[in-house]
Amino acid sequence: MTAIHRHKTARWPRDRMRAFIVLLVLASFMVIVSFMETHATFTQSADRELRVWFFDVGQGDATFIEFPNGEQMLIDGGPDRSVLAKLGSVMSPFDRTIDAVLLTHPDADHLTGFVDVFQRYDVKQIYETGVKSSTGQAKAVDEAASREKADEKIVRAGEDYDFGKVKVRVLWPTQKGIEDAGAERNNSSIVLLLTYGDTSLLLTGDAEKEAETRFVMDTQDVDLLRVGHHGSDSSTSKTLLDVARPEYAIISVGENNRYGHPDPGVVARLKDREVDIFRTDQDGDILLRSWGGEPVLVPS
Repeated sequence: MTAIHRHKTARWPRDRMRAFIVLLVLASFMVIVSFMETHATFTQSADRELRVWFFDVGQGDATFIEFPNGEQMLIDGGPDRSVLAKLGSVMSPFDRTIDAVLLTHPDADHLTGFVDVFQRYDVKQIYETGVKSSTGQAKAVDEAASREKADEKIVRAGEDYDFGKVKVRVLWPTQKGIEDAGAERNNSSIVLLLTYGDTSLLLTGDAEKEAETRFVMDTQDVDLLRVGHHGSDSSTSKTLLDVARPEYAIISVGENNRYGHPDPGVVARLKDREVDIFRTDQDGDILLRSWGGEPVLVPS
């Protein structure tokens, strides 16, 4: 009779198999825990970060703030619809809401882009001075804002707004300041002092020297000054610079603009104080990042 040889399949002892399974489960668990810890660290870091973009929108102003708690604010909308492309470059493509917009004053180079912003995004809050303009652009923005049905807030000097751990204080205008400015809308611009830990920013709209003399004593040493009125000699007085003592200055200005901005005298005053100057016409979009300590500026 022919012998039949059967090949037996090698088998692990049960205790070895169980040990292998336990090790596999433990290894998988450790990978998951490591991933979660890394993700949590990244999320917590992102949650603590303040990001402020000073957009290059030509001869105009548009500043976008992403607060550490995730809220967003757009300050001014620029002179045209180019602000939409700028927002699209820094916001998620699925994000169609902006928590707040703020109009410093109703001049075309600060408000025109809001028409398209209101059409594209769901805006929850609108901050403004209540000062109106009779121009076609201003009327179009008013109509778009009305259709938006956002909460509208008239702001005055002395008011504080908290966005998580970031405090935004309104330094200007007062009601009397608006009355005194009359048709000179620049001097009724909203001026903001933003503080986050050791980081501080002074955002001055188009406020001129007359207004500066009235809010200067309410400011402080700041890390960054958003230079008033695109670097016009009408703003950024020696008095303001001596009190604010900025380390950085942002000038929002269009390339080869017809106004000659920034004025050489303003640039000289800043350089005399060894202020590090950034210009949107030369540096493009400029990003400020802060985790509550010293801020970092990153040109595009």
